[in-house]
Amino acid sequence: MSDPKEILAKFQRVESCRRPYEKDWADVRRLVRPYGKDFFSHQTASDSLVDSIFDGTAPDALEDLASGLQSFLTNPTSRWFELSLELSDPADTLDEETRKWLDHAADAIFSVYSDDETCFNQSVHEVFLDSGGFGNGYMLQEWDPSIGRVFFVSQSASSCYVEENYRGFIDTVFNKREMTFRQ
Repeated sequence: MSDPKEILAKFQRVESCRRPYEKDWADVRRLVRPYGKDFFSHQTASDSLVDSIFDGTAPDALEDLASGLQSFLTNPTSRWFELSLELSDPADTLDEETRKWLDHAADAIFSVYSDDETCFNQSVHEVFLDSGGFGNGYMLQEWDPSIGRVFFVSQSASSCYVEENYRGFIDTVFNKREMTFRQ
């Protein structure tokens, strides 16, 4: 689908499907995730983000959830994944050289995730906050030629629109946001 009119029509359809949930998400944002991007208004730096909150239990609980998810699932201090190969014959095993290469490759990938310049750990924490608050979190991964590697940026749940395929897997993501000319 490369026709701009088709893409815009699909976005408008996805946007209208999400609309019934936005009021509830705006309440979650106001009461539970006050530092997230608003769903309806454009806040300014002088707007108070916590005027509606009379008790900090919900935001504190969300922060505890996000911190727990990050430390248990994507711990910044230890490699939390492994690489493997699917062998055609279950009786086959990997030789020692292949296992070492896979381990070395996993270490190289983890070193990218651990590098502060790639912003993975900061971004994944924001994704976990959005996941706990809104049910979904979004992260963009792009190549940055200035640092010579990928970088990660969390995307606000308020700006992302998704569509699932017949199997329930997200296969379309729209990210609606305003950008300056420089960006």
